[in-house]
Amino acid sequence: MLWEALLVKNFQLLQVYETYRNDIDAVHDLTKNDIKILVETLNEYRKIALPVFDNLDNAGQKALGYTIMEEFFYHLFNKKVQLMNINHENLFLGKGNSYVSLSFSPSSFAEVFVKPSAYIHTKDQDFVLGVSVEISVSADGNEETTATVIPVVAIECKTYLERNMLDSYAATASRLKNAIITF
Repeated sequence: MLWEALLVKNFQLLQVYETYRNDIDAVHDLTKNDIKILVETLNEYRKIALPVFDNLDNAGQKALGYTIMEEFFYHLFNKKVQLMNINHENLFLGKGNSYVSLSFSPSSFAEVFVKPSAYIHTKDQDFVLGVSVEISVSADGNEETTATVIPVVAIECKTYLERNMLDSYAATASRLKNAIITF
């Protein structure tokens, strides 16, 4: 009996998801009214999906609630990129590891001339719109190259913030903001 109830609930959830996706796909511009429609559609889907996700065993560890927002941001920004006719092959859109800061840690003063040991600090982001790049640092013919994403938009999709992590999130946001402005 419980299995049948779960099957019915999951089928209903799938139908609601398909309606949600169809509604998102039906929006072709991003006027203020279109964005309002997208947000209303998101909220309707979340209203039905979140209770189902929350009732799963160990729901906090499944990370399903915020994946709804990650997908929403993907569709929203993908529409914006398409409207702007941005077709660069190094465009990055989605969950990713993005640039935060650059520092150097050579083993000695003499070593800085040969191998400055660049450290590219990156952070996993729930959603990033940016550019995939390779950052190279060279000294005396030695070159170090690191691939990363320079974020133009970086979003953490949190449905629950632990109070002890709030300062960490604020500091990361500040570093990303400074990195984008100064890069």
